[in-house]
Amino acid sequence: MKVTFTLRQFSASDALRELIESKIEKHLGQYLTDETDVKVMLEMEKAWATFELMVHFKGETFKASDKATDIYPVIDTVIEKVERQIAKHHEILVDKRKH
Repeated sequence: MKVTFTLRQFSASDALRELIESKIEKHLGQYLTDETDVKVMLEMEKAWATFELMVHFKGETFKASDKATDIYPVIDTVIEKVERQIAKHHEILVDKRKH
């Protein structure tokens, strides 16, 4: 899994980057392979921090974003949104194979 960070008017520490990567691995690792592209965009606009996550996996793109004054709770909600999208897609593929 390749994680790419894009920072717009935002300075992310190494600890924040490692935290994001570990949460992505924890929540999405069961679905993703080594060829998966993960793009993380962090943006600061006035008092609002935006976190956007895009996952390119087997020809599909899963995307979610959220905005708040504190970045840490937003990280969890966005990763959970993408996890639900991937799980739903995975479930649809498994159902098609059974029929």
